[in-house]
Amino acid sequence: MACKQSISVVVKCGRWNEFMSALKHFAAFERERNSPAMKFWAPQSGQGGRVVMEIEYPSLGDMEKYMDSIRFDRKHSELREAVYKNTVDGLQERSIAVELDAFAEFR
Repeated sequence: MACKQSISVVVKCGRWNEFMSALKHFAAFERERNSPAMKFWAPQSGQGGRVVMEIEYPSLGDMEKYMDSIRFDRKHSELREAVYKNTVDGLQERSIAVELDAFAEFR
């Protein structure tokens, strides 16, 4: 079943342009590696400056394999840190969700 990782961050006041620039470099690097496509969301209600990044994988096993592949990747770490240095510490939320097949019994 599909698996989705969501990371929610709050961009530091006055750092939006730096954040977006770093995020574009990070996303381009991920695309070059043929990593799962990332989606970016800006919630329209709640706290301002929040950005949600989502990555969907075919399965939890595929997510774990991807995480292992980036664990010691120096370039990936540098680009990720460039994104996070523009966010507010302590206001980051992470979640991993697995797809539920609520209608399996009706097939």
